[in-house]
Amino acid sequence: MKKYFAIVLVILPLLAGIFGIYDFLADTSINRTMMGLGLILAGLICFLYKFIKKENDLINAVINFSVVLCVALAYVFLLSNYTASAILMAVVCAIIIVNKIVAKTFNFNTGLIAIAIIVPTILILITADFYGFSSVLIQILNIFYMCLVGVVLAIFIEKAVKKSSASNWLGLSFGIVFYALNYIIVLNKYSNLSRYYGYAITALFIVAIILCLLSNLLEKEVQFKEENAKKPLFIKSIISVFVASIILCSSFSTVMATYNLAGPKMSKAQFLQAVGSDFDLPIIEINTENNQLPKTKEDYLNCSFSISNCENENYNFSVSMKDSVDEENSVGIRLRGNSTKLLKKQPFRIKFDKKQSLLGLKKNKSWVLLADYLDPSYIKNYTAFTLANEFDELDFSPTPNHVALIINGEFKGLYLLCEQIDENSGRVDVKKDILSADEYALLSEKDKEDAINIDEATEFPFLVEMDRNAHLEGITGVDNFKVKDFYPVEIKYPESDERGRTKTSDKVYDYINEYINAVFTTLKTGESVSVSFRSSPVSFTDLVDVDSLVDYYLVNEIMHNSDNAWGSIYLHKEEDDKLKFGPVWDFDWSMSKVFDGGDSISEIECASELTLLKKSKIYQKAFKNEQIYQELQQRFNEKKQAILSVAKSLSQYKNKIEKIAKIDAKMWHGKQSGLEFDYVRLFLFDRYEYLDSVYNLTYQEFVSQMNI
Repeated sequence: MKKYFAIVLVILPLLAGIFGIYDFLADTSINRTMMGLGLILAGLICFLYKFIKKENDLINAVINFSVVLCVALAYVFLLSNYTASAILMAVVCAIIIVNKIVAKTFNFNTGLIAIAIIVPTILILITADFYGFSSVLIQILNIFYMCLVGVVLAIFIEKAVKKSSASNWLGLSFGIVFYALNYIIVLNKYSNLSRYYGYAITALFIVAIILCLLSNLLEKEVQFKEENAKKPLFIKSIISVFVASIILCSSFSTVMATYNLAGPKMSKAQFLQAVGSDFDLPIIEINTENNQLPKTKEDYLNCSFSISNCENENYNFSVSMKDSVDEENSVGIRLRGNSTKLLKKQPFRIKFDKKQSLLGLKKNKSWVLLADYLDPSYIKNYTAFTLANEFDELDFSPTPNHVALIINGEFKGLYLLCEQIDENSGRVDVKKDILSADEYALLSEKDKEDAINIDEATEFPFLVEMDRNAHLEGITGVDNFKVKDFYPVEIKYPESDERGRTKTSDKVYDYINEYINAVFTTLKTGESVSVSFRSSPVSFTDLVDVDSLVDYYLVNEIMHNSDNAWGSIYLHKEEDDKLKFGPVWDFDWSMSKVFDGGDSISEIECASELTLLKKSKIYQKAFKNEQIYQELQQRFNEKKQAILSVAKSLSQYKNKIEKIAKIDAKMWHGKQSGLEFDYVRLFLFDRYEYLDSVYNLTYQEFVSQMNI
């Protein structure tokens, strides 16, 4: 029976590891959950075997399962709660030591291994949150850490030399791999190869877990005696510590790579002194009630707001914090984003009680402060939005403005202020009041222009977002729905309480669902379909504004925004118009360059591939249509000068934000140099030349070379 349990213990962590590798390759969000679940199940099976066999070391089995459980939970909590992760790893360290003391197997070597590998790492995780990874303290801890790991490696070498045994050589192998892994991580913590370190760490982690659990299950077969030792020393004593060590190493490397801990705090006075008197970006200051920081994307914190240092003095203004619920001109702040809200430098949404104009833009209540935490150039979203505003078939594109953000007297970094993607005047302007027949009849003739009689109308305006995670937002069948063979869709407008829903029907939801599914059915099949809201069958071009599709695709393809293949795909429609693509959004991961991650390639290599077209079924199907491809060719040729103009303007814009961007990079990433300002500019020039060669192909050449 034991061998069957052993097989299961190998398979479960291995499956968890496969999910982990899949997460890297497919960019999904199941890695930590599945790996943690696999480890817990494997540990539980090991414990149940001990219980069923009624072996006398049941307490030891419970302790070992506790270690695996804490390690798994630490891995799950890593991105969302660094402190919880560090505390759980400290608990692992304590459990291991207590276990050795109770079992009377605790000795100098075991204690040294625990101290050398676990304690310094926890100190690094905790202290870096206050002082930053670039501080002298963290550098000293890193040196101390590497020295102790070297001592541990020396101990393994000595043991293997003194007594040649499978167990000792196994320990030595782990020691060599672990030391090499730490050496690479510490010396190359800012390398663009960090994604590939993730592969190695995941593989080592799975091997260590399997060996730990097998040694626990098969301890009688793997125990050995050292020379002159009175008591046996089980290999699981070392493996257990290494399991915790490699998990900590995974945590350490993850934090040091994409998900870095925050750097030292900087006051408003320190920031102003650092940028100097010639600093000419707007400064936004926010003070929250009780000096709290936003914790969720649902709840707004009451705050005050001011914007100053604007080039046009008329744009400077302030809004005080409301003292009561009824007071006017109040404002609130909350988190925004999905994965980005988990990063240390978080994006925010600002909402005023009354419409306000910021930096001369059209008045509105909601505004966004994008953190651009992953962008080593700080200008990818800025460039994309600037470029999109050159494409006039897009009804609306955000207007980007870089600002310095100060919250509760503390400088938070360089942020990009822009409009929130929503339905409103000056943005996605499709909004109309959807009313019952009785409510509609009470309106004046002028007001009826901005309203819809739900009982008489057959078509309705809407704004939706197609995204692989759209099914997680709200309730399926109310707030989102599925699209066969494509990604799910979330309804942004009208929301459920704006649709005139009843207990038995939701006419607007049914219409949006049918319309979107008809669009992608006709796109996929190339054939017309019958729909309830039209008298005759409709084709793709009957339902979709192709000009907007072409402009939307071009902006995303020029920016090499491969994320647009599966997310942040906005679609909108006015009441009696065709569906339009846009607005454009979310370019953090464009151009394959992110802080401490992404592909380690030059801008020339990155610019010379049509990744978005190859990844997106939407664009593959659309541009397989010869007429739509010809419109794409014509539109690109019309916009050549606009693309070059945006690229040329970036050289001057670099001078405007370089000083504050370097302060931000040092504060949040520990970087003092090597920012990718010029990468974006050079990328656009190379991208222009490559796309010019692609879109000059004949239709047959294009379809053949792009393999669509």
